[in-house]
Amino acid sequence: MTARIERWLWNFRVLLRAGTPDQRLGADDTLQLARRTKSLRIAPTRLGRPVASFWSFRYQGDEIYVEGRTHAGVHKLSFHKSGKWFTTLRGQRKELAPGKLLDGGRWRHALQLRYLVGDSLLDPLPEKPFRRSDPGYAIECPPGQYLLAHLLIGTDGTTLETPLPEGYCFPRLLPMTLRGSRCAMLVGGPLDMPPIVQRELQIARAMRYISKTPPDLQRLRMEVFQVEVTAEGINRVTVIPLGPEAITTTPPPGGMKVGEVKPIL
Repeated sequence: MTARIERWLWNFRVLLRAGTPDQRLGADDTLQLARRTKSLRIAPTRLGRPVASFWSFRYQGDEIYVEGRTHAGVHKLSFHKSGKWFTTLRGQRKELAPGKLLDGGRWRHALQLRYLVGDSLLDPLPEKPFRRSDPGYAIECPPGQYLLAHLLIGTDGTTLETPLPEGYCFPRLLPMTLRGSRCAMLVGGPLDMPPIVQRELQIARAMRYISKTPPDLQRLRMEVFQVEVTAEGINRVTVIPLGPEAITTTPPPGGMKVGEVKPIL
């Protein structure tokens, strides 16, 4: 009971501080999307402050596209009716896993997006303006939690009213009606961070970038991101925003070159 009360108080503080409440999402909230919205950008916040770059989801015809701006460029993922799914960065395209058919056989798991958020964060990359047809929603992620979103694609005969499998009953962020009576659903929300995810965050937060000059923390941004296919066949994107300690002019023991990035654990 105490944990639930603390969570409610946290979200209450967010509502007081958020400048645009219609673009903030707390626990148990539902997105009020425009009728014809076919795209959505999401990112985590802490006390109403964005703490990572937005990733966008959009659909057109019978295809779904996911994009995220990173320091390496715009990373794109595409999900096609043919069952061929790809990830593309800097002109290099690689094929993704075909997706795991979930219990009940009505939904196929296409993508998992994780934001692992620690403390003491640099500001994220500036965002392009939001539009009513392409809204951006910031999802509050209190300390000790991470933001998890799933892209699910329905099999033949599945509708937007078809119940989601057990373990995927998050808030519905973007329902998608695809060509040919097909559908898809983006769901997600904050979760408590289990020990294995805490360890991933710890490893990433040990990354160090050596700068020639004293870091300008008002301008510098740094995120770690990874696109992978897990041993279970899950396509996964992980985004980890780093803090000011990640950029330094002092090489750690063992030495590093200017511009080199490596963990110090």
